[in-house]
Amino acid sequence: MSNTPAIECPDTRQAVEDLRHVVVELRQRSARISNLDERQGTYLAERRVIGELNSRIRLRAERLGITGETLLALVQDDLNTKARRGRPAPTRVTTLTLKDDIARSLQRIEAAAEAKRAALAEEKEALEHHVTMIQRAKSYGVKGLGA
Repeated sequence: MSNTPAIECPDTRQAVEDLRHVVVELRQRSARISNLDERQGTYLAERRVIGELNSRIRLRAERLGITGETLLALVQDDLNTKARRGRPAPTRVTTLTLKDDIARSLQRIEAAAEAKRAALAEEKEALEHHVTMIQRAKSYGVKGLGA
């Protein structure tokens, strides 16, 4: 059972699980490098390792057909969710979430248009029924009916 149920694609979910340790190490090394002087020898070594970690993320993202930034954001959100312990997760806007939102809004528009067509048809049918009932009442000689 996956620990990342919010991600629908099983391949992406597996990539997030596989890359957790990579992103944790990337965070640690990035924090460490911010305290180093660029002239130190360890600075270049840290930069090299950070580049390798980023390339692992990019490579996996390319296999999935998404950008490295998107995959990194998904893994970071997953790590943050685990650290959040039940508090609500932030919503991150990506091209995939935007496409999904647009598709849902189009479905909503189509459903509303269908409901409108059905309501107009029902209104027309009800009006015709009303006219028929008034004509029937008039044929029996009933007076004082509202038209």
